[in-house]
Amino acid sequence: MPRYLARHLLFAACFIGFFTANSSAQVESKPLRIIAPFAAGGPTDVATRVIAQKLAEALSRPVIVENHPGGATMIATQLVANAAPDGNTILLTAPDFVINAFIQPKLFYDPLKDFAPITVVAKYHLVMTANAQFAPKTVQELIAYARANPGAVNYASAGVGSTAHLSGELLQMLAGVKLNHVPYKGLGPSMTDLIAGRVQLTFINWILVEQEVKQGRLRPIAVTGLKRMTLIPDTPTIAESGVPGFEIEPWIGFIAPKGTAAEIVSRLQQGFATAMGSPDLHKRLANLGAVLGASTPQEFSDYLSSEYDKWGKVARTANVKAE
Repeated sequence: MPRYLARHLLFAACFIGFFTANSSAQVESKPLRIIAPFAAGGPTDVATRVIAQKLAEALSRPVIVENHPGGATMIATQLVANAAPDGNTILLTAPDFVINAFIQPKLFYDPLKDFAPITVVAKYHLVMTANAQFAPKTVQELIAYARANPGAVNYASAGVGSTAHLSGELLQMLAGVKLNHVPYKGLGPSMTDLIAGRVQLTFINWILVEQEVKQGRLRPIAVTGLKRMTLIPDTPTIAESGVPGFEIEPWIGFIAPKGTAAEIVSRLQQGFATAMGSPDLHKRLANLGAVLGASTPQEFSDYLSSEYDKWGKVARTANVKAE
């Protein structure tokens, strides 16, 4: 190779290396924006902000959580879909991200193709919770009551297509019973009616009903995961209570815009893995009943596919459509 050509190639390599390193430094010096599709103050928002604090330490860069609720989580999702794939903007996701594919009439994204999965950081159970005056105290008693009184059991959710809604639909499918779904515009109104006895059941995060249970207004019947919750170990799972195959574990994950470079996704995932390994983080989130960890991008991609299949079957069988 001629000397002048070798010098030019060496110069080009140095220039490219400098440019790449400098661009990466510029990206990672900017705040990382986590776009959250839920309102501030709820369990998912609280968990996200605690995780964000540890993520900032792991990445050595500021991390900001921005709440953009509404539109069945699609306002936030659209914002991230349109963001530059530079590692500065990511989306907080939950089962709604997949469920929307089956219930929204005009969805602008494909959950399996149009984003770059980073990691799942937590899975947790919902608790089937009843008004304290509701006669059935076990899943089998509930099934027997519902069969003897078709249409007499009302269960609440925060809206059509929510995990609480589809939990009830799955129970009906597997147990062969008929329940009445009563959708509300948010958790607050549904909780008010549950406590007042205007509806009998809901499926909800334990932290939201713990005090009402302690005060005797509500009663946990079963949990939706395959294992019992350490916070309420005497409360059985729905599966072990005679409904095999019932498993619902809502999750929290993070995704980046489509086209985000693999090395950027990897750095973000490594930051989450470091953050999720914090004993302090586990302690602070223990009351949410969450199982914490950090999956790889490929593991999250595979998990999204399995969630897509599961929720799709429930939504199609129950003919669930957004209002």
